[in-house]
Amino acid sequence: SVGPNADLTIDDFVYDPNAGNGKLAMSMTKGVMRFVGGKISKLESGVTTNTPSASIGIRGGVFLLSVSPNGLVEVIFLYGKELIVTANGRTRVLTHPGWSIIVNGPGAEPSAAAPATIVEIADLLNQLTGRPGSTGGVRIPPNEIYIAGSRVPGAISGNFAASTQQATRASSPKTQLQVID
Repeated sequence: SVGPNADLTIDDFVYDPNAGNGKLAMSMTKGVMRFVGGKISKLESGVTTNTPSASIGIRGGVFLLSVSPNGLVEVIFLYGKELIVTANGRTRVLTHPGWSIIVNGPGAEPSAAAPATIVEIADLLNQLTGRPGSTGGVRIPPNEIYIAGSRVPGAISGNFAASTQQATRASSPKTQLQVID
């Protein structure tokens, strides 16, 4: 997930499902993002995010990243094996979910690891939520007719109608959760 006005570039993305290897390299100069890793993130040096102040690597996990226009970097490890932050020749490794590292700008070293507060995590997540009436940057938001005429149904399943029926059966009233006030 990428927040509004973020500047994120995917520099390199390669994945070979047959060999089970790949690489994802990104650059982020400003904004907020949440990264949720997949198979590539479980590989050694599989995922790297470069900022003006630090390089971040994730191993099999999830992290939040905030990059201020002045280069201040805050990264919070949410889940996985480890998160690696390298800045100004110094490397710090997070292995405890909910902990963070801050780099105060270009040329600064990463801070010692510290627990992130609920407020810090909630603030970053809030910056990733949609706003009522917003369109996510698209000129014309897609609707059901547009999706049905696109290549999305074929990418989801060769038989879109069957996939829809399967999803409907899976969410039958017997399997839905009830909230009781």
